[in-house]
This record gives sequence, structure tokens and C-alpha cells, in this order.
Amino acid sequence: MAMVNTRRKGNRAELEAVKELEKKGYLVYRVKGSVKFNKNVDIFGIADILAIKKNETKLVQVKSNIRPDLRPFELFKQKFPQITVEIWIRKDREGFKILSCG
Repeated sequence: MAMVNTRRKGNRAELEAVKELEKKGYLVYRVKGSVKFNKNVDIFGIADILAIKKNETKLVQVKSNIRPDLRPFELFKQKFPQITVEIWIRKDREGFKILSCG
């Protein structure tokens, strides 16, 4: 059985999400990946990607095969209802499943 490099797999999923969002007309900012001494680099601690389109701001957390605890995302959405918060779960060989919070 081959060993999976989870960091590389996560980067591929994030880049795929960026391409999808750009195809839909969003201006996209992707945070730099975590490094050994700075693991908490997500936007507001909940998102890998900031996507902006006219009249819409979207924060996207990208995961590979794992559904995270939704509470932090839902709490953020309660405080900032004007911002779309989504979790994109990349299932192997299936594509993205998108969960919206709030």
C-alpha cells in the first residue's frame, strides 16, 4: 500500500477548489500552507480560501475525505451573516461535496 503525503494531497484539493471558484468568476486568495512553526495560518482560523465576487464574500475551508466539526464555522457565520462560509470536502475520485454553514 502506498504512503499518502497528506500535505501534498491537501494542497492539490485546495488548488482544485481555487480553479473551480475562479471558473465561477471569483477573485481568489489562498493562504499559504502551514509550516513547521506556524500551523495556524487559516483566515480567521476557519478558512483556507477567501473568494470575492460582486456582492459576495465567501470563506472556504477545504478538507480531504474528513468532515470537520461544524460548530466554529456556524459560530463565525452567526457573527457575520453577510459572509458565505463553506466547507469543501474532497472525496477521493468523487469530487467536492460542499457544506454551507448558517
